[in-house]
Amino acid sequence: MRIVAIVVQTIFFVLVFAIGSFLPGILTSIPMWRVVAGATHYFVLDGPILAFLVLLLILGVEAATRRFRSSGAITVLSFVLAFLVALAMKLPFMDRTTV
Repeated sequence: MRIVAIVVQTIFFVLVFAIGSFLPGILTSIPMWRVVAGATHYFVLDGPILAFLVLLLILGVEAATRRFRSSGAITVLSFVLAFLVALAMKLPFMDRTTV
């Protein structure tokens, strides 16, 4: 059951990461936080920041319902796995021609 929870939460965090990464490109009224990652690419910080805020929200709810000890580590592990998967998929990287 814990493996299913880890997989589902990892998929959820990857989706949040992707939505946060692509949202500034779709809605031009939202400012984009980015860091130059090379001569031709940017690292868009919106996805990781949004995913981290969702992680803090989930951990806060788990702490408020006193389930932090049993499921807090699973949530953090899912976030780390999702971050690694998103980096492997190159989600936060954007070409300068698309900006």
